[in-house]
Amino acid sequence: MLSVHIKGLRKKVFSRLAPEIAKTVSELIRAPGEPVLVSRDAAVFYEDGAPRRDMVLVELRWRTRPQEMLELAERLRVLLQDAAGCGEVAVSFGQWQPEELYTFHAEESALDE
Repeated sequence: MLSVHIKGLRKKVFSRLAPEIAKTVSELIRAPGEPVLVSRDAAVFYEDGAPRRDMVLVELRWRTRPQEMLELAERLRVLLQDAAGCGEVAVSFGQWQPEELYTFHAEESALDE
């Protein structure tokens, strides 16, 4: 699963852009059926004690595929600067390590009850 966590983007703008972000991510990673998590944190960035509403931080987490991540970072930067009017977009990338993930699946018998 690829995780896209956005900090500092207004809720209304995030609601409008989240489906496009998920679609862009799915197209770029070329992994059909791979879930994409798009989430938002209501963080506010401050500079010299004053809030900055034009700054956004995007955190990407996935497996090792650096070229796809660079392309994705660039596409997200353009999307956020054009559609959301963000003046500054910072992108952070981290890798999911297999030992960090625990995946639990419901048993079919429990779902059928």
